[in-house]
Amino acid sequence: SPDLISYQSDDNLGHQAQKPVALYDDLLRRSVRAGDTVLDPFCGTGTIFPAAHALKCQAIGIEMDASAYGIGIQRIQSLR
Repeated sequence: SPDLISYQSDDNLGHQAQKPVALYDDLLRRSVRAGDTVLDPFCGTGTIFPAAHALKCQAIGIEMDASAYGIGIQRIQSLR
């Protein structure tokens, strides 16, 4: 695999350090299997949640910033 990976930005949800879901999807595909649990201790807007959901993994995210946390909750709710 290449040393540099690059992905288009997702629609900005209001967080300056938001990462593309496709990036997380790629990284998770390299290291998890369906049913695994992943932890993102600085999950920001919750990019980990749709990526883990697509791979049938459980995700645990921790975020201290209230606005980013709120965006993460919206992401989780949109997966249902």
